[in-house]
Formats: sequence, C-alpha cells, structure tokens
Amino acid sequence: MILDTNAFIWLIFDSEKLTDVAKRKIRDCENLYVSIASLWEIAIKQSIGKLDMIKHLPFHHRDPFDRLILAQAMVNDMPVITSDSIIPKYNVEVIW
Repeated sequence: MILDTNAFIWLIFDSEKLTDVAKRKIRDCENLYVSIASLWEIAIKQSIGKLDMIKHLPFHHRDPFDRLILAQAMVNDMPVITSDSIIPKYNVEVIW
C-alpha cells in the first residue's frame, strides 16, 4: 500500500482527517510505502509557503531538497554527512 502525500501528512501528525478505515488499513498493512515524490512535494510546498510543516526549521538554506534532508535528520536525530557550509547553521550534528 502506498500513501498519498495528504494521507502521509495526516498520518504523521495523527490528524482527525485520516478516516478510521484508512487508519485501520495502515495499522494492519505489512508493507506501507511513501513515494519520494511525496517528500519532494512536501519540501516544495513548504519552501513556497503552501504547507506549514516543520516551522521551527529556519530558512538558512533555500534548497528544498537539503531542507528535506535536514528535517529528516532532525526528526530521526541523525547526523548529516555533508560539505555544505550552510547545514551547520541548523541544530544537527554535521560530519565532514
């Protein structure tokens, strides 16, 4: 089963917009997928102001893909291996 972007967002924020049927199917699913396209959509919509997620992520970096990587690192408490000189401005461990 694959989640559409809206269903993925509603799932991670435990939104009431996700139906009980959908919640039950997700809970019982052995293989649940999210498309990389959904992650791109979230990053792009966030960067143009159409989506209000990860508000605490300062706008030091304008590249939506790097912001997506940063958000993932922050949510999962992971270091980022990068030579990008802007990324250390965020609250993540940088390895280089």
